[in-house]
Amino acid sequence: MAKKLTSKAPTPMIPSWRTVLLLGLPASGVAVALMLVARYAYQIRTLPERMMDWSLQFIPLDLFEQGIQNFGTSAKEIALIGNYVGFAATLVFIAALALRRGPRAFAVVSAATWLLAMVVVMPITGAGLFATDLPQDVWLTNASYLGVAVAFGTVLPLTHALVLAPRAAAPTVAVAASRRAFLGGVV
Repeated sequence: MAKKLTSKAPTPMIPSWRTVLLLGLPASGVAVALMLVARYAYQIRTLPERMMDWSLQFIPLDLFEQGIQNFGTSAKEIALIGNYVGFAATLVFIAALALRRGPRAFAVVSAATWLLAMVVVMPITGAGLFATDLPQDVWLTNASYLGVAVAFGTVLPLTHALVLAPRAAAPTVAVAASRRAFLGGVV
């Protein structure tokens, strides 16, 4: 009885978490830098600033007073830096998830980050859906955050193409497991 030989397609190499977390750093850095550019050029508040101001209303007064007593006038700057670090870490994690999923996820991540900012963060922080309740130009604010999301989503395929794709294309030595290949090699 003859066995039917089938060839399996090679499974794609899934990069390690350490690798994708490191590769998520440039995408996160670009996103935060572009938000800061929009902040200083057009006075569009960054998402960490919006989230910090919103979250301050949930901090108990005694804890707030203790923070001001311990850190003085720099308490707000320390909180803002903490929010930037937390935001950047969140973006690194999102980038790592996208890099592990592969190239199809990059456009989805880009669109999802912009929609998350405009449909979730903006209304929660009092800016309205798609930032319609802000005193700034609505179109400028939306275009700014869209640019940040597109840049974030563009850095991901670049890092994938420069670092992960050459690794996956590297030839691998397959070990033949069949008895015939072994016997043929011995003969």
